[in-house]
Formats: sequence, structure tokens, C-alpha cells
Amino acid sequence: MSKKFETRVYHEDTDFIGIVYYANYFKFIERARSEAIREVGIDQYNLKLEHGIFFVVSKLKAKFVQAAKFNDLLFTETDLLYIKSASLGLEQRIFRNENLIFTAEIKLACINQTGRPVKLPSEVKRNLLSI
Repeated sequence: MSKKFETRVYHEDTDFIGIVYYANYFKFIERARSEAIREVGIDQYNLKLEHGIFFVVSKLKAKFVQAAKFNDLLFTETDLLYIKSASLGLEQRIFRNENLIFTAEIKLACINQTGRPVKLPSEVKRNLLSI
């Protein structure tokens, strides 16, 4: 089941030729990913406070299909690919209207405050299955 997130392209997102600067696509998918995780009942700030764990991007593969431009309305879909004991994989796609313009596969690792991988708590895993 895809989680959907909407964003508009503002002037600050574009480069000097008027298209979205490549690094901003990663901001768009980060926001969509954070909202997808929030929608399934996981507050990442509380995860840090209560469990001392964090999600970090450990691998990312991206493909730029078409450029987005100022004032475009974009939709990002986020889907769960897999969950392992200390990581999960997501696929994220950005669309303008119904046209795919960007896609990424992301591996998120669950780490503790010293940067070591740790197992996802069972209730967190259960909630993530709803993405």
C-alpha cells in the first residue's frame, strides 16, 4: 500500500536554468519518507528518546527521469520493499501529474547513539508493515 505525499516546487528548489536542482529531489523524498513513517504511528523523535535509536540512509539508488520545474505540483509515493532485523528497504517515486519523473530505492539502517546497528523493536516493525 503506497503512502502519498504532495509538495509544490518553489523558486528556492530550482537552479539557475529553472529546473529543480538535483539534490532537492532527495529533500522531497526525505519529507515523504518521514511523513510515511509518521502516518503509520512512528514518531522518529520519540524513537530516539524512548529507544535511543535512529533511522539513517545507508544505501540509495536514484534515477532521474524528467526535470521538475518551478510551480510544479509533485506527488511522492513510498512503498515498503522489505524489513530485516536492523534495516528496511523502501521504493519512492515522484510524479508530476501521472508522469514518473524520479525514482529511488533506499535502505534505512536502524542504529544506536554510537552508530552501531540495532534490531528494530517489534512494535516498530509491526507498524512499518503498514507502509
